[in-house]
Amino acid sequence: MLAEMNDPDRAVVEMFMRSLDVDERVATALLEAGLTTIEEVAYIPPQELLEIAAITQTLLLSLRERARRQIADDPMRRAR
Repeated sequence: MLAEMNDPDRAVVEMFMRSLDVDERVATALLEAGLTTIEEVAYIPPQELLEIAAITQTLLLSLRERARRQIADDPMRRAR
């Protein structure tokens, strides 16, 4: 799947996989839902995340926590 993506989309999926510790399926689902940043994952309304087929309530809570931790741990993200 990654090999078939254009470079910008592949970079987003790889960033989600690395930063959020998710598999390619979840990372691709986030991208297909229009999310492209860790900040969007951290602060999107929970109901919108639950509308993504690959996202369960348990995964939702975990993703938001991981995303918020990434933001807190990265001084460049906090400055935005």
